[in-house]
Amino acid sequence: MRLLNTSSHELQEFSQDKIPRYAILSHTWGHNEVSFANIEDGTAHKKNAYNKILGACSQARVDEHQWLWIDTCCIDKKSSAELSEAINSMYAWYENAAVCYAYLSDVQINTFVMNSRWFTRGWTLQELLAPQHVRFYSREWLVIGTKHGLAQTIAKITDIDEQILTGSMSIHAASTARKMSWASERATTRIEDMAYCLMGIFDVNMPLLYGEGDKAFIRLQEEIMKTSDDQSLFAWKEPIYDNPNMMEHHRGLLAKSPAWFMTTGSVFPYRRWRRNTSFSISNKGISIEVPLTFLPTTGLYAAALDCPPSPNQDGFIGIYLTPLSDDDGFARVRIHELSSITSPGEPRTIHVRQDVLQVLRQNNMKPNVYPYHVLTVRKLPSIDTGYTLDNIICPESSRIPARWPGLGELPPSVNSMPSDVSNNYRISKADNQLAVALIFKRFDGTRLFVLMGSATDYGVGFDVVEENKLKTLGDSLGELEHLQRLFKPREYTTEVLTEMSIDAHRVEVRLYTRVHEGVKYFLIHLEIVPVIEGRRSEETLVDH
Repeated sequence: MRLLNTSSHELQEFSQDKIPRYAILSHTWGHNEVSFANIEDGTAHKKNAYNKILGACSQARVDEHQWLWIDTCCIDKKSSAELSEAINSMYAWYENAAVCYAYLSDVQINTFVMNSRWFTRGWTLQELLAPQHVRFYSREWLVIGTKHGLAQTIAKITDIDEQILTGSMSIHAASTARKMSWASERATTRIEDMAYCLMGIFDVNMPLLYGEGDKAFIRLQEEIMKTSDDQSLFAWKEPIYDNPNMMEHHRGLLAKSPAWFMTTGSVFPYRRWRRNTSFSISNKGISIEVPLTFLPTTGLYAAALDCPPSPNQDGFIGIYLTPLSDDDGFARVRIHELSSITSPGEPRTIHVRQDVLQVLRQNNMKPNVYPYHVLTVRKLPSIDTGYTLDNIICPESSRIPARWPGLGELPPSVNSMPSDVSNNYRISKADNQLAVALIFKRFDGTRLFVLMGSATDYGVGFDVVEENKLKTLGDSLGELEHLQRLFKPREYTTEVLTEMSIDAHRVEVRLYTRVHEGVKYFLIHLEIVPVIEGRRSEETLVDH
């Protein structure tokens, strides 16, 4: 550790076991700071910030401290090894200091301390938390107060618990989400420093890689996971200003920035009431065992984190997940919100890739093809819509055995086929091939043919034909070759509502995919509603 002599203003290095008693300075950087090189070559007095150095040394001498540590001039930043060691040691250096002088260069003795830039910077968070004794000074080096004496005011500014500021509660009592929230409205000049300035607060160490951008914050969270099972780490919400189109985005389990914890600082983990959940990281992403609940109306899953929804509420916080194209691979969706789960599902080990957007791009760049593709009708129109399933027509090649691989692993169907009818149909790899025709009869006797099968590029599509059209074309009703000739599929878009209106009907389709043991399942949710004068009619049944 290199320290500045408060009388001679010279630097001296000390080995770890010979470090003397010292004071330490906390400040915000300005223009023309005094560097290590300036002290060494005698040009420090030419710098604008030299008076700040003199003021700190003067106060240290008054307090009978011969040695002082200042980040601007006690680190040789030309040495990447020294810089890395210093940043990894910095929390401990502030913690071990006899006193910390927090110099608020933008605060005069009679102005309001809450407006100081010092409370908005990333590095000053650990400089507030680590030392036992912090004394605040104005621009004129006049005492404003101490951390203990100003604890109530500082707590309002920073949202840090007053008990932590006074030392009556350890920082280790705060949850991961709480600590992250303290940094959520702070900033650093370099993106990477937003992660590096938090290492000491979470008691982790990692190498510095300037140039990696926000990957540094991902690395920080991965280091936290190695020593903590606190699942509040996953309880974040992406701010709308970071992602205006966030409903369209998939994410991993880890946040991109402390700002994503801005509104979740009150989240804390339950005490250990069951066996510890371990996390691991591999080429599959983060592997974690969580209780999963399938949400049939959306096709998503809710994963229950081991945290209450609020301090006064039973149950669990939930995050929304959607399966990706690989077994047990998931991504987080609906990233602007958390859910509340009363009864969590069965625990399941899942894998969540952090670089999920890259995975999705790769999936789009290559044929998304598997050994077998199967179309599974999971949801049919409810009876109160006035449509009932009248008949099913499918080629023999589309029929699959009841004990097909993975069928037992699929989520339960909702209002699906009659028990004596299969709802699973093999899809051809060729384009625009009909797999099944579902024939629905409306309350007025009208019949509607919903055709489903392959589209282009190994996708699936659907088409709708009304009985009257078949009669007009002179086709024999129910003959497969005629239906195949009419099949002009509109391609489904995964998890997005696809609609097709024809005469007095509107067919709405949602598609979800699952992969199991080499079989890709296209799960279909189907809804049909009557249309009167171009709009959905909820009163049609009453009128008739």
